[in-house]
Amino acid sequence: MVTIAQPNFTPPSTEMFGITKGLERYDAFNKGNLPTVEDCITHLRLLETFVVLGERVREWAHGSAGEDADASWKMFVRLAVLRFQRWFCLVSNDALQASLPPLDVLMVWHSFMLSPRSYANFVKSARPDAAGNHGIPWPCVHAAISADSTTFTLSKPQTKHIALLGLASDLLESLKSRNETSANVFEIMSDDIGRLETENAHLPCLVLPPVDLAAAVHRQAAFSLKMARFGWIHSPHADSTLRKSITRYGNFFSILAVVGPTAVPALDIDLVWHTHQLSPARYVSFSVAAADGRFINHNDNVEQPTIVSSFGETERLYLRAFAEEYAVCHSWFCQAARLKPGGVLSFAERAALESGITDLDRRNQQLRLSVAPDLARCRCNVGGLTGADLEAAIEFASCSNCSSDCNGS
Repeated sequence: MVTIAQPNFTPPSTEMFGITKGLERYDAFNKGNLPTVEDCITHLRLLETFVVLGERVREWAHGSAGEDADASWKMFVRLAVLRFQRWFCLVSNDALQASLPPLDVLMVWHSFMLSPRSYANFVKSARPDAAGNHGIPWPCVHAAISADSTTFTLSKPQTKHIALLGLASDLLESLKSRNETSANVFEIMSDDIGRLETENAHLPCLVLPPVDLAAAVHRQAAFSLKMARFGWIHSPHADSTLRKSITRYGNFFSILAVVGPTAVPALDIDLVWHTHQLSPARYVSFSVAAADGRFINHNDNVEQPTIVSSFGETERLYLRAFAEEYAVCHSWFCQAARLKPGGVLSFAERAALESGITDLDRRNQQLRLSVAPDLARCRCNVGGLTGADLEAAIEFASCSNCSSDCNGS
């Protein structure tokens, strides 16, 4: 059965890290500024919708004209960046605060806000009214995404407003409609890129972003794909898991406020951190209060060797400060086990979870998605095993020995 290894130590006082003071500030000022479980779930649904968009663009480009799928996606992202620049420059204050842009534009905006310092500087220049600091309106996102996360539909007023800005409300469908008369996918997108570059250059309000937004989108695509492989939003224990993750994020931030950018988040904590940054005003308020007046930036472009070494140090600090494991397995099985006294699942419980993952895998195949929920299955101590050996290994697996894929380290 799946069991959870419990830490066997007596932690020293957190005062030695300066974390106690940080926790007091967090308790006093910041609980109301944290993301909610609903925010995090909607964010996960949005990430899955981004994954679906990438799959659909590749499928269209390769299927309609035999074009290179990955090259077509990169060109699509370039076009999305130009559309974001135009939208952010021209959108009204009210629409920026309480409605949504097209999905491709939202994808770029989402990636940009995960570089919070650069985004804050950009907003100061591009929107002196600071309207862009409200971030993504999660209720609007929830309403726009279908139950299976495969379609994203703007309301009629949102679609009308987007049209007034000279933008199609659904870029992929717009490209597909023109592809019926021209088989050259690259030519269609290249023409749009050239036209928008010219039109944007004449916008008096245009401010160029200080970061490579296309590169940011591609980096975040890898994170979105990993979330889809875990399938957390389809897990029966998503609510409880995310509630715990929000608490872990608050703990992590108290360490981050002391040691600075060398602290590396665990995977579930990173999801909550990302969700928080997508509401810039709330995030800044939280950061300044929790970090003694300092703004904590987020860097999504750190080299992997640095991440690995810093993760180990963060894990050590977290364990000593909060007397609980930092790197934990995020599979459905271990999510469920952590909710049970003793961390033990019955055969029936494990069978039900396995059935749920199988159904999710079948659903993805029916939707023609190449994403398999392979990380939803427990990988603790089972590398390279199959059949009866695999079953026996899962029976006594310990979460303290997860692979890096499992625990996000």
